[in-house]
Amino acid sequence: MIRLLLLLLLFACSKDMTNNESITWVENLSIDRILKIDDSDTLEDESMNELYIQVELSGQANIDEVDSLIVELEYIGSGNLEYNETFRLYDNGYNGDIIANNGVYTLIDLADKVKIPDDDLQITSIGFPDYIEVHPVDIVSVGYSVLVKGKKYLSTVKIFTKTGIITYSEYINLDNTRITIEKNNSELYNYDSNPLDDECGWELSPNPPPSDFFDTIKDMDGNPIVLPNAKQSGDDYFVYEDSLSVYPLSLCQPTGTLIFRFILISENGDSTEETYKDKTFVLYGCGDRICTENYENISLCPEDCNDE
Repeated sequence: MIRLLLLLLLFACSKDMTNNESITWVENLSIDRILKIDDSDTLEDESMNELYIQVELSGQANIDEVDSLIVELEYIGSGNLEYNETFRLYDNGYNGDIIANNGVYTLIDLADKVKIPDDDLQITSIGFPDYIEVHPVDIVSVGYSVLVKGKKYLSTVKIFTKTGIITYSEYINLDNTRITIEKNNSELYNYDSNPLDDECGWELSPNPPPSDFFDTIKDMDGNPIVLPNAKQSGDDYFVYEDSLSVYPLSLCQPTGTLIFRFILISENGDSTEETYKDKTFVLYGCGDRICTENYENISLCPEDCNDE
């Protein structure tokens, strides 16, 4: 489920305004298209066919002045699809809205009211360094990005007030997609702490995984890590961005070669489609007693390379 949230920056105009200054009225726009059917082993019917649209007005909006609110959704991607539909949202405690008259307009409808182009999943590129130097004592934060070919729509909010119309537009990606990460550490030197002197020692595992074995990266609760929601990045393209922390050698950070596999997953009805792209990078650091080829030599790191 992909959700694109842009806060503030609403450029709006009303026919009764005496100047052209922008007014910030929309704090949050959210559109989710959920189309998923659980497997037949599930005792309860958990099938979902849901379109969820919500517009939250900001504190600067005069809620009492709002007569109605609509969202126009238009496909503007490069695929062979013509689609333009209008949805009316409500702040009456019904039609999917929970609390009446609180400035949060909502609609729950059928997901298949939104037409989606039949495009193949595509990871265009991965923005990730080829190598990372492990610091002796400091944690290093490494940002990375995954660019995907998306399904681009223009979402336009129109707020009808007693004095005019206020308009806000935002690009969104309506793919039911997510990105998870797997890793292969068959060529990674893991630490082997000596309990006698509490020093780190780096060595390859005596039984390394095969080169084609990838293990899912999980969070502290054991759930697969999913990258944050995508942001629009040029025509038809959306970017997932995140970062990772590389611990210092003083905390026995493993070094060597690591492969990340970025998996783009799309769920539509009872089918799931996947594609992936791999990124190999080198972790090295002066002080792990390993002379990493192409990155270290006797002049740069004699303590690792004096025997070379």
